[in-house]
This record gives sequence, C-alpha cells and structure tokens, in this order.
Amino acid sequence: MDEVSQNCAMLFRGGKVAIDHPSMGGFRPWTSESGAFQPADGDDWVTLVHDHLWTGPSIGVYPLTLYEDEFDVYWGCVDWDTGPAESYVHACNVREACGNWV
Repeated sequence: MDEVSQNCAMLFRGGKVAIDHPSMGGFRPWTSESGAFQPADGDDWVTLVHDHLWTGPSIGVYPLTLYEDEFDVYWGCVDWDTGPAESYVHACNVREACGNWV
C-alpha cells in the first residue's frame, strides 16, 4: 500500500466507518450483515482508505455513540475539495448550521 494511504489511515484510525449512501440520504454507519459496525482500524481500514483516496467510495470516520436509539458523535471534521473560495462558503454555511455548537 502506498505511503499516503498508510499515513491517512493511521491519522484517522479508531472509531467506526460511515459510508455515503445517497439512496438513504447521505452518510450512515457502515454495518456488516450481522449488524456490527465497520471499525476504522486494521488492514481492511488501510485498504478502505486507499480506495477512498484514489477511487471511492466516500467515507468518514466517526466516534459513534448510541444515545436514546439515535447515533451521535462527539467531534466532527469536514473536508472540502472544491477550492479555497467555494470551501470558505461551505465552511461559513457549516458554522451557521452548527450555531452555538462551534
């Protein structure tokens, strides 16, 4: 595996993986057929990060917490690849959407 993929996997390891499910309205926890969450760790994680960086799918890593039958996260990170001007607009929109959370 290439060094970029390995370094990125090391940086974002831990927690659980979410995958973009457009038909389900966006990012959702990635679960196996047994209902277990996909961990963001190990050799499978490095392969998944490599695929994400170079070919897809879109993924995220979240420290998922089940609270009152809903999944919450206790931190977040947003990555935009649209260029400085557009990314700034998106960042302002996220800040506005988060309100007092930021």
